[in-house]
Amino acid sequence: MDAHALPDDLRFMLKAAVRDLVSRCGGLVRAARIAGVSKSQLHRYGAADAPDMIDTARALALELDCGLPLVTGILAGAHRRGLTDPSGDNGPGDFLATSFSAAEAVAEADAEHARAARDGVISPNEAEDLARRDTAAILALKRRRQSLAPALGGAAIRVG
Repeated sequence: MDAHALPDDLRFMLKAAVRDLVSRCGGLVRAARIAGVSKSQLHRYGAADAPDMIDTARALALELDCGLPLVTGILAGAHRRGLTDPSGDNGPGDFLATSFSAAEAVAEADAEHARAARDGVISPNEAEDLARRDTAAILALKRRRQSLAPALGGAAIRVG
């Protein structure tokens, strides 16, 4: 199927999910090995301007490796269905916890950036610390985005 036959929003969400899967599976080389395709083919599956779309078997192999149904959730959402987590960890508590954690990690990274820049010089040691804090903030934001999966799949998340 030509990717351009899909609605743009669905096509772009699927391609973004492939990029997320590649990242969560350890990068292009490892993910291509898991999916059983070349690096360039896997890259095309995630490239917004490429017509290539990942097939369900390859998407499932990547999802099983990283433990997240990123493509499956989008496919379910296209049918106005959602996915649920049998552990129950995708409810309001998870959403609120990940939101608070992300806000805290970003605030800590921002505060450390301000402290480090106060004297007008960022030393190599400070840069390493800032990079670590930024990575922690990015991961916390990714977890927050993942907590939105039920709503992206069509199910409301009640938070209050």
